[in-house]
Amino acid sequence: MSHKYSQRGKPESIDMVVWAPQGNSQDTKVLQVYQKYFNGKPLITNTFNTGYIESCSAISALGCVLYCLKKEIPIWPQLTGIESFDNIKINNEINNILVLSSTDLGYNYALVVNRKPF
Repeated sequence: MSHKYSQRGKPESIDMVVWAPQGNSQDTKVLQVYQKYFNGKPLITNTFNTGYIESCSAISALGCVLYCLKKEIPIWPQLTGIESFDNIKINNEINNILVLSSTDLGYNYALVVNRKPF
């Protein structure tokens, strides 16, 4: 774990991961990070519900997640086809959300959002 990452907090502090799968080899990279550090936490995307696959779909999914959590609306069904991801239970204690995205060219970004007001 890099020094910069360790200053930002521990993986255990993340309550949910939002991502934007594209159906390419970059998805494997994101899933490996998820399984190593966040396995068992909700893994949320709207790619399979909306068809959006570019990096903006992670931000779209984040917006939908934040809206659902604020309004106490259940998160939409996950449709990855991977049972262990699709059946994760989501509780109401979601505060720290990690957003991950990659491109077919290997560009990546990560963003952590805390839902609690300052």
